[in-house]
Amino acid sequence: MHRDLIRVFLKVVVQLLLFVTVFCIVVPFFPTMPGEGLDPSWKIGMNQANEQGFVFGRDIIFTFGPYASIYTKAYHPATDHLMMAGGIYLAICYWIALFYLTNKSRPQFVFVFVVALAGLMYSRDALLFSYPLLVSLFCFNSITSKDNIFIDNNAVIVLTLILFSAFGLLPLIKGSILILCLFIDLLAFLLFVINHRWGQAIAAVVSPVLFSVFFWVVSGQSIINFPSYFASMAEIISGYSEAMALNGFFDDIFFFFVATFVILVAIYRENRMPINLRIFIWSAFFIYLFMAFKGGFVRHDGHALIAGASILIAALFFSFTFHSRWRQVVLLLSLFVYTSINSHYVKTSIASFYGKITTTYFSAWDGIISRWNKNKRFDNDFKNALCRINDKAKFPLLEGSTDIYSYNQSYLIASKNKWNPRPVFQSYSAYTVGLVKKNQNHLLSKSAPDNIIFQVAPIDGRLPSIEDGASWPLIIKYYQPTLFVGDYLYLRKKKSASKVSEPLLTGKGSFIFGDRVPVPSGSNPIFVELSINRNLYGKLINILYKPGQLKITVYLENGATKTYRMISGMAKSGFLLSPLIENTGEFVLLYGDRDYLMNKKVKSFSIMPVSNKEQWEQTYDVRFMKVQLPPRLDISKLYN
Repeated sequence: MHRDLIRVFLKVVVQLLLFVTVFCIVVPFFPTMPGEGLDPSWKIGMNQANEQGFVFGRDIIFTFGPYASIYTKAYHPATDHLMMAGGIYLAICYWIALFYLTNKSRPQFVFVFVVALAGLMYSRDALLFSYPLLVSLFCFNSITSKDNIFIDNNAVIVLTLILFSAFGLLPLIKGSILILCLFIDLLAFLLFVINHRWGQAIAAVVSPVLFSVFFWVVSGQSIINFPSYFASMAEIISGYSEAMALNGFFDDIFFFFVATFVILVAIYRENRMPINLRIFIWSAFFIYLFMAFKGGFVRHDGHALIAGASILIAALFFSFTFHSRWRQVVLLLSLFVYTSINSHYVKTSIASFYGKITTTYFSAWDGIISRWNKNKRFDNDFKNALCRINDKAKFPLLEGSTDIYSYNQSYLIASKNKWNPRPVFQSYSAYTVGLVKKNQNHLLSKSAPDNIIFQVAPIDGRLPSIEDGASWPLIIKYYQPTLFVGDYLYLRKKKSASKVSEPLLTGKGSFIFGDRVPVPSGSNPIFVELSINRNLYGKLINILYKPGQLKITVYLENGATKTYRMISGMAKSGFLLSPLIENTGEFVLLYGDRDYLMNKKVKSFSIMPVSNKEQWEQTYDVRFMKVQLPPRLDISKLYN
């Protein structure tokens, strides 16, 4: 009797600790403040878009949605209520699912999971990805368990409704999670239908749709624009693998594959359950680990932490679900893989592990106290952060609305200028023809910005003129330079467009990888469109992993040779090829004395895959166009 009381007491204490830990990790009680650079810029941009009432999927197109702050933990006075309400709701759903996964396990094992969650969860993606897998385990247990709650049909339907409701929120945080939610939802629906659980089947389908619409409307978005958000996500997801790919440590991928293989084999060998249940749970783990693989290794830098954390979560969930002799092997192997991957990107030690645990709880407590006391601490921190950013950028106040190329939205927003961004508001993300076209249309519309703050700032070694390159002729035609300072060119919209003719086709042809393609000569700049396509094998690789990279080598008339990364979607939209513009100062010269660009004229170029040549169609089409520039200006007046 005494032992039973102790066991019950320990279970209650551990479950309370699990509850607290989930809330400390999921809910951004202590948010981050605005900063400088590429990632901080899109984080504040997503929040600012909410404040200004932009329509997600039309006015603003990015990987994230109106609840992005739950992922970023970035504070903004206008979105803090969404971040907190959405985060608390997600935490409640997450804990309910975890409770039904762990309540039959030994308290010491649950405690180990709590410690791992508090001290090893470096990836926000892995945390959000794990929720659909967690719900799939609830569905599995609702079929196999004999607990009273699962026998009560009405109670289990209500729980199914609640847990699947968070599937309506997750894609509005980060759009790519929609894929995982759809697969798990479909698997659950089929499982319930096969087992004649009609109430749960209906709940699993209806709940995500209804709550997705609910959360969308609550965020201030119109129901009319709901479909366009998911349509834009399809465009963003389709071009991501090629455009954002980076290569990293091969052993990360190898060890991840080994651990994944062991987990899936261990599930397959659980032959004591019916085949339909085994297929369901195997498929759920497979799609979860596949998404973790894509998330971690397409852009193989710090994103690899997604894969490391996900494999550890999968092992822990497996151990809670199956009392298998494979359990120890799965746990030890996954811990090794997690440690191996993390060692490349995060300093891992006992001290850092302890520090992460204490930070998890104490920062959350600090945030709760600040919010409870309503001392406007975060408002003041937010204002001070913007002041520091503004002091560094020193952007002047401009009349009318303003956009900034290619990123650094935090500088512009901090300057208190009216932000009027193009839909794909960071140029490196406009990597498909459709996305590039949306940015062009914005410049041609009545809502085009009155000012542009322009900087040539490519990422990943890309050809500098390729990012939003199709918009360059429009910028030159419709905007007049007024100032060039701090590597930023300030442009003002002209009252009337320059009398500049549209680009004129001067040549075209088909070429093979490695060919030296001659560029038409002449005094006018040359704009080029390249139609480079993947074959069937390449399209499959693009879905399963990432395609091989392309490179362009340009041969200048002065004998110099330069090599850059090429993105096929951007190349198809077109870009300025000659003269070779590599920085903002050279872009300024397009308005002025172009003779200084004579040594940057391109004589020829060649395209080659960096590797995996077999993934591409070997022949590609080229279209050359002559660009007419407006009358020359005295650009010496632009310099401070």
